[in-house]
Amino acid sequence: MSRKAIAFLDLAATDLAHAKANLRTFPRHAAFTLQQASEKIIKAILSADGVAFPGTSHQLDDLVSRIPGANPFRADLLALSHLTSAATRYRYPTPHGDVPQDPPPTEMVEDLDTLQLLLPEVRAWLRERKQR
Repeated sequence: MSRKAIAFLDLAATDLAHAKANLRTFPRHAAFTLQQASEKIIKAILSADGVAFPGTSHQLDDLVSRIPGANPFRADLLALSHLTSAATRYRYPTPHGDVPQDPPPTEMVEDLDTLQLLLPEVRAWLRERKQR
């Protein structure tokens, strides 16, 4: 497993801990860190596979599309691509100048649960690949 892939996963774990701690009190910030955790998990997989990706891209669907089709996490990560908008949607005023509404709490809890399950599975998958 590459150092970069490990670093991405370690940073994703920190993002998930932040999101979990702030889900109820600061949901807009938690949504952003869920998006960031997703992005870093995707980039860990891409790094481990040696797949090039734009370093500053936050478009989850574009990043997932670069993951080889046979990858066991591709579908799960594609299902999280709706989080792309959380990178900016909840952190800036709306086009009309209003403070954005908070993200839907149930959706955020589901996304957090999904990511918390995926992270150790991706770590194990990367370790297993290294042993081959």
